[in-house]
Amino acid sequence: MEKIAGVRTRLSLRRLGTYSILSIGLLALAAGLWKAHESSFDSLAHLPTAGATVVRIDVATLRRAGILKLFAAKPESEEPDYLSFVQSTGFDYQKDLDQITAAFAPNATYFIVNGRFDWARLESYARTSGGGCYERLCRLQGSKPGRRISFLPLQPNIMALAVSNDDLAATTLRDAHPNTTPALKDPVWISIPASAFDRVSGIAPGLRLFASSVIGADRVTLTLGPNPSGDYAAKLEALCPTPKSAQTIAAQLTQIGAALKSTATFQQSSQKVFGYLPIRKQDLESLAGGI
Repeated sequence: MEKIAGVRTRLSLRRLGTYSILSIGLLALAAGLWKAHESSFDSLAHLPTAGATVVRIDVATLRRAGILKLFAAKPESEEPDYLSFVQSTGFDYQKDLDQITAAFAPNATYFIVNGRFDWARLESYARTSGGGCYERLCRLQGSKPGRRISFLPLQPNIMALAVSNDDLAATTLRDAHPNTTPALKDPVWISIPASAFDRVSGIAPGLRLFASSVIGADRVTLTLGPNPSGDYAAKLEALCPTPKSAQTIAAQLTQIGAALKSTATFQQSSQKVFGYLPIRKQDLESLAGGI
């Protein structure tokens, strides 16, 4: 009997060891699947991009490259509202923000923000600013009458935020939809629809010349990123309704570049126009210094 009991004990220990190994393996697999799910979060799929100007800034990449600090405002020049926000919530874009993807629609602006958030302090900030929170959705008054700010967590490190006349606008960002705006690899990019260029008079004076030259394009995408030389490059892609309209826009951009003595080059291929402008690091630093 003692031998049988000993055998059973050894079998039980083996089973326990096997179950433990399987459990650890399953936990590791679950953690891996969760990380894969988390890293594959498609911000664009949660934004209403149709007809909107879409912007993405990979702040973490800019921070690692030493570019973000070039554009960071000095403490004495920071907006008082921003300083108050940082002090109340502990959130500082220079160290806590990793990525921001935004859709600027005619009547609202939507953001998906990746970073490190103290949600309890953010909710407290909303309440002390005259707003309120219910089931993780926070709402407060914007800087202008009729504009309401709403935000909520989509994941611990991902915030949905909206500025609209709708108190519940941020909740529309919970669900993902088929994404019609492809993500680009460069750390900074902006995709502009034709409707935005139709309002040339409302564009900053420095951009009006460029805007008028691409009127007729269905959508224009501008990016900023590294180039093979070790400096940076700005790139343009304009999608046009016909090859002829693409040819016209390429010619207009080339003329503007020549008039400004720019090193930008433009090429047309069927219904697309491609532009390329190399930017030296010192030029980028000079640009940042003037902002």
